[in-house]
Amino acid sequence: MQWDVYNERCPTRILLDRVADKWTVLVVGALEEKTKRFGQLRREIGGVSQKMLTQTLRQLERDGVVCRRVYASVPPKVEYSLTELGLSLVPVLATVKREGKGKKNVMYCLHTCLDHAWRSGRIPAMPAFPKEKDYQIVQSVIQWLPEERQRKVIEAIPIEHQPIFWWLKYHLRRPAEAMALRKEDFDGGMFTVHRGFSAKVPLDRTKTGEIHAVPMVSDFEPFIEIEEQKQKANGIISHYFFRASQGEAGGQALYPQDHERPLESRLRESG
Repeated sequence: MQWDVYNERCPTRILLDRVADKWTVLVVGALEEKTKRFGQLRREIGGVSQKMLTQTLRQLERDGVVCRRVYASVPPKVEYSLTELGLSLVPVLATVKREGKGKKNVMYCLHTCLDHAWRSGRIPAMPAFPKEKDYQIVQSVIQWLPEERQRKVIEAIPIEHQPIFWWLKYHLRRPAEAMALRKEDFDGGMFTVHRGFSAKVPLDRTKTGEIHAVPMVSDFEPFIEIEEQKQKANGIISHYFFRASQGEAGGQALYPQDHERPLESRLRESG
């Protein structure tokens, strides 16, 4: 079978749903230490509704991750715990000759295969998989270029394209935030960063959802004039603070909306 996460019928879609679901992660974490009742889980997992917790527990039980035990009492007593099958998979990690993320990827592939086997009736249940901490993933340390090297790299870029790179250097924000920055977000001394891009689509929020008040670094001020002159010279009318000049990207349009295209080209078309 050819695995393709972009195919809605591919079993890897189910794996992606589990891994990306925050309630799954929180429920498994809450049950890591001991068996708990529904009410205990709901109190410990802030923000989860009764309906969502019920759905999550049912799905985890179906996947073989959670065991649900009902006691014959009045009122009925129900407890949830993690299955023991997950423990049998932990030693597998030690046999994978890869670093933390490599081991995690191998286990994801194994999960996909087992999920397919379970759905086709070849195995009776899905075993639980190791927890995130078991992979011993070590985050790499960011290594910054020396100041002089940073400047040489940016200065090697044509001057009309440098403003956005200097903005990123001086203000230490994400590239998507620079791309989404609008002229109205700058009051002459302060940038209000509250927009972003995702999959080439502009968003009215940053990646974290936070709003940042970023004071302009004085060394950046000359590049504001360079950006303004570039847009004026190319007849660009845009609400975005940074814009590419006409004729880039192999002649493809870089302006998602008509009013952001160069004025000259719009006049030529209308004439």
